Amino acid sequence: KKPGRMPGFFIFYPDFFCDPVFATVNAQTIDLTITNLESSAGAIVLGIYKEQKSFDAEEDALLKNFAKGSNVVGSTLKVSFTLTPGVWGITLLDDVNNDKKMNYNWIGMPKEGFGFSNLYHTGFSKPKFDAFKVTLKEGQKLAVTIKVRYL
Repeated sequence: KKPGRMPGFFIFYPDFFCDPVFATVNAQTIDLTITNLESSAGAIVLGIYKEQKSFDAEEDALLKNFAKGSNVVGSTLKVSFTLTPGVWGITLLDDVNNDKKMNYNWIGMPKEGFGFSNLYHTGFSKPKFDAFKVTLKEGQKLAVTIKVRYL
């Protein structure tokens, strides 16, 4: 693993807010419902990928952060953001301690929640991109759900 990586989930993408993929001209909306949150502490970090290769390499992820706090109702958080049309895979980290990385226990199991767009992943290895990709069409408002998993 390269330094600064969040193994299996995200990398830091410093040009996130300057990336044309997040431009609002002709942008489409993702209405994301995040369920099964265990607490309102910390933040949600989304890693957004375009294809299997970047997901496998943990490179070129676009990151989006959302504060939890009072925005969490019960165990659910609803957020919206824009993307350009295309195929996207959304990964989620429930970053309870706000350190912007996945934390692991002494045997290497995630200590924080994680999830994938429209897929409740029950395996112990990363899913294939095709299992959680969503297609966003021009002018579309797409509802996506991520059920957070904790180990």
